Amino acid sequence: MRKGSITVFALITMLIVFMICLYVSHITVMESYLQNNLRDKLQNNYDLETSLNCLINDFKKADSEVNKSIIKYCSSPLMNQHDSININHGDLEENVVADLDYNIKDNHPYVNVSIKSPNKNYNALLKANIDFVNEFFTFNNLFYVNDNSFITRPDLEKDLLDFWSVLADSYEIPPLKSGMHSMTLYHSEEITLKRISTSEYKVYRKEAIDNDYKLPNEAFIYIENKASYDKVKLIIDSNNENDYFKGIIYVEGDIYIVDNFKFNGIIIVNGGEMYIEDGKSALITGKLISSNSFTLPEALKVKYSPEIMNKYGIYLPNYIKGELRNSKIIY
Repeated sequence: MRKGSITVFALITMLIVFMICLYVSHITVMESYLQNNLRDKLQNNYDLETSLNCLINDFKKADSEVNKSIIKYCSSPLMNQHDSININHGDLEENVVADLDYNIKDNHPYVNVSIKSPNKNYNALLKANIDFVNEFFTFNNLFYVNDNSFITRPDLEKDLLDFWSVLADSYEIPPLKSGMHSMTLYHSEEITLKRISTSEYKVYRKEAIDNDYKLPNEAFIYIENKASYDKVKLIIDSNNENDYFKGIIYVEGDIYIVDNFKFNGIIIVNGGEMYIEDGKSALITGKLISSNSFTLPEALKVKYSPEIMNKYGIYLPNYIKGELRNSKIIY
């Protein structure tokens, strides 16, 4: 009887030891699984965040996929509000795809970015909100920017100085969209932009013998004072009450508007002012930027437009600049 009790007790003890060993083994396996899962999840988060950083770093690269996508959207916002691009992520063998959703809210342009996990074991999604326009151009939706606009923002004052240093140094106009022309003048003291039809203008230079240039009604006009005149003068003789001149006008000097003028785009006055002849008026829809503060003529109306800013701002230095506002990873 005692021998049988000892046997039963031994079997029970062995069973308990076996159960304990099985439990410890299970706990060890689970801990290892959880540690590996946590490690893989952290690595997955790292890959997603690295992909987002690679995307943001590519915003200012002219040959990057995201830069091309932004330009495509700005040129035709109603047609290109959604896009998908590959992210150049050197640490991963597989392509990482970013879905881009462009929008404007409260006159503020931005892009929503969605990046799927490159790890097939995770159904994770990184979502981010990115401002793709340099805040110097969008700050407070200002229709008129001058040297006093960013007193409370030293960072934007620096952006403004960088803007002038690039633009005022024989700026090379980038390739323009189809139908938009460019004109660069360096050694003229007085230039006249005259409307000759609904869709055509002529440019006259006071000093030149051959002084007749034709332009469509959409152009980037760049006038730099390389001859060191006291001031360059651009005379706009348009009378375009029923149509618009469009694009960018940059002048190192004064602008004189001698007939009614409507303009969609960006006018940049470096070292000068704007004047309007008595009895005439002008409307700028877009933005006016000047290197010094001057009182706008009473007959001049300026309306801020983010859509028009995007359409033509992409041809200006430092316009595109990725600024991350928020991001999160969803599992």
